[in-house]
Amino acid sequence: MLRSSEVHGSVRRRILPPLLLSRARPLMIFLPSRTFAGWLRTLRTMASVPEGFQLIEEGSARMTAPEANEVFYNPVQVYNRDLSIAVIQTFAERRLRETFVKDEIKRLRKDAPKDAATDKPWLTAHAEDNANKIDWPQRLREAPKESGLRILDALAASGLRSIRYAKEIVGIREIVVNDLSSSAVELAKTNVGYNGLPHDLVKVQQGDAMDVMYQARREGAEKFDVIDLDPYGTAAPFLDAAVQAVSNGGLLCVTCTDLRSLIGIEYGSTYGRYRGMPSRSSKYVHEMAVRLVLQAIDDSAARYRRGMEPLLSVVPAFYLRVFVRIWDRPQMAVDAPLRRAMVLQSGLSPSFWIQPLVKRANEKTGKYNSAFLVNTAPPPPAEMETGAEA
Repeated sequence: MLRSSEVHGSVRRRILPPLLLSRARPLMIFLPSRTFAGWLRTLRTMASVPEGFQLIEEGSARMTAPEANEVFYNPVQVYNRDLSIAVIQTFAERRLRETFVKDEIKRLRKDAPKDAATDKPWLTAHAEDNANKIDWPQRLREAPKESGLRILDALAASGLRSIRYAKEIVGIREIVVNDLSSSAVELAKTNVGYNGLPHDLVKVQQGDAMDVMYQARREGAEKFDVIDLDPYGTAAPFLDAAVQAVSNGGLLCVTCTDLRSLIGIEYGSTYGRYRGMPSRSSKYVHEMAVRLVLQAIDDSAARYRRGMEPLLSVVPAFYLRVFVRIWDRPQMAVDAPLRRAMVLQSGLSPSFWIQPLVKRANEKTGKYNSAFLVNTAPPPPAEMETGAEA
């Protein structure tokens, strides 16, 4: 009997799409036309897989990879890629909407009668109302290619992530597929051609990820709208270059697989990478791991008078993934100390105390300025001394 799939370890290699079989009815009754077309396409693809290689299907992408797995492919990261596609697609729509709102505010201000109240809140509210009437997924499909996203897959390996982005995300102008390994680059080129993607959409190159990003910060160079960092281990060495190479309001997608370090099992390099230390005995170790990575990104951005806006953070398995936007907003960099705190964890109970690093010098008056005062630590709560639950 023909099987729909074979499972080898944790890698599922598609042989045929699942078929609903029944002894009482002809097989074709259960095969819609597009499924049957996909079945025939899969058979043709299988026939072209070179000896010693395996066929891997994920989402809309197909790729060949050496059976020895010389270029790293991790099926556990399928969720990572699925989530990234959803976030980047949403970001593309949001960015298009933000551009519309800015232009709409200018139009409303220009067309408004001279005696009309056209303060910023009024203009923004009316522009947002007009934006709510638009089908943004459809508007994105109709937008010119020149206005699309420019994406850097800095550590691309086999190129599977970039191929899925190119085939499943609407509104992309260019994807730069970069890796330092020559074997990975050759495999990525093969897989890009295997999926029939044009070279003006997906550009494969060999290079050092940090060098590629540092070049993008040069005067006259074009920055990236989205930078995806998915290293094997920590992303900390790449953050300084990434926060400079991404455009104003651009998206950083960062994966860190050194979760043992981030949750306190292996302390050795945590502080050097993230300028913080986790509390291993606490019940919030995964949240603290996310906050340590976000702090590292925020610190890197603040050095260049830029600010970070967190969008989504997840810890689905042995890694964490954060999505943040980077803005050219010097005040966000100035206010960075207000987003820092020390966590005092009781050694006798789950209780903890958060001590902000600084506070505004004139917070009692309600007036805004950039003067800070170092906070003085209050006495710890009694439950932290007695070991009682908070």
